[in-house]
Amino acid sequence: MLKKLIVLLVMALAAVNCEAQYTTKFNQYLFNQLYINPAYAGYKNDLSVSSIYRSQWTGIDGAPKTIALAADGMFDNKNVGIGLTLQSDRVGAQNFTAVYGNYAYKIKLSDFNDSKISFGLGFGLIQSGINGSKLVPGQENDNVVPVGDQSNILPDARFGFLYSNEHLFFGASVDNLLANFFYKANGNFLSTFIPKPNEYLTAGALLVINEDMKFKPSILLRDGPENPTNIDFNTAVILKDRIGFGFTYRTDVNLYNKAITHRDFQRSNAMVAYTSFSINGNISIGYAFDYSLSKIDNASYGSHQLSIGFHLQRASNLNDSNLSTF
Repeated sequence: MLKKLIVLLVMALAAVNCEAQYTTKFNQYLFNQLYINPAYAGYKNDLSVSSIYRSQWTGIDGAPKTIALAADGMFDNKNVGIGLTLQSDRVGAQNFTAVYGNYAYKIKLSDFNDSKISFGLGFGLIQSGINGSKLVPGQENDNVVPVGDQSNILPDARFGFLYSNEHLFFGASVDNLLANFFYKANGNFLSTFIPKPNEYLTAGALLVINEDMKFKPSILLRDGPENPTNIDFNTAVILKDRIGFGFTYRTDVNLYNKAITHRDFQRSNAMVAYTSFSINGNISIGYAFDYSLSKIDNASYGSHQLSIGFHLQRASNLNDSNLSTF
């Protein structure tokens, strides 16, 4: 019980720090990369809808919870992808909601294979807030702790690109490109966190073992000015293009000097196990469980993530499930 109270206190202190920032870590980001990269809009050549629910550090009061929804499709003779993403996070006293409209344009690079590159833009709104009633001040009349709810809405943009062919993909993206500037222009919000850009790098390959089995390794690197740089190493096995399972090792890395990665900083590590099922090629269901290898694992029961996807229209002449479904 004491450990849980200590963790909650740490989270509360982070919530009132204007420079703090929380970045969602989706275990199954390959389920739909549109959540982190607008260039992914229309990638599956389907009209599709996907949703994610994530409960992090189960058993700790105020631990992060995320609900996300994405819808996208291919239009204009399969050159233009359009998508919509909605994400809502709750972390202790903080709340965060973001909605983006996404546009991606594909350029075919070869007439002999499915090699292509896609550039994407996303524009939307970010709402960040804090509920002062959920914070316990260190002393009476503490003017650092906000009274009641504080909230602000800011415009934002994101950008990304994605290259892919039948056997590999790699991409890069960045979000929170505008919110930070509009926040500085309005100094009325003292306690809500300041959105700052986060960068993502992704890469993966598809290795065909035989007609019934494929192996898919991939990596995801996340970075931000107020967060430690971390990287996911993923491995997945796909059976008959219908069942997928795999493991991820996530760790913080010190690629360059930043204030948050001083020598006393405690790096976090986690192991993730996940599985996905495709039903008739139209419905996909995934589940992931990750267990922290850092000190917080003693106070929590791990993190859980459930993903559900619906493909509303299958493309008649293309089968992209190899690289996009799992």
